[in-house]
Amino acid sequence: MNLTYNFTGQTAIVTGGVRGIGKAISEAFLKAGGNVIATYVSNDEAANSFKKENQQYSDLLSLEKFDVADYHSVEDFFKKVEEKYSSFVSGNPI
Repeated sequence: MNLTYNFTGQTAIVTGGVRGIGKAISEAFLKAGGNVIATYVSNDEAANSFKKENQQYSDLLSLEKFDVADYHSVEDFFKKVEEKYSSFVSGNPI
């Protein structure tokens, strides 16, 4: 079975979105036309590699570096998201 999804006009937040399962989830949303905010904690090399691999989606992709275990970082992140995007879906690969 081949399913096709259309997430045009929607935004997904994918924690851990530049490696492993999170990377696959981010790429699936991008291929379906959705905006993706892929977050990561510290691996700048993986984030830069992910961004380069998906440069054809540069207008849909944002990378955000912060630690989801830090309350204030999460609070600041969501303030930025609310200012930039009107709606989003959230996924966590863990």
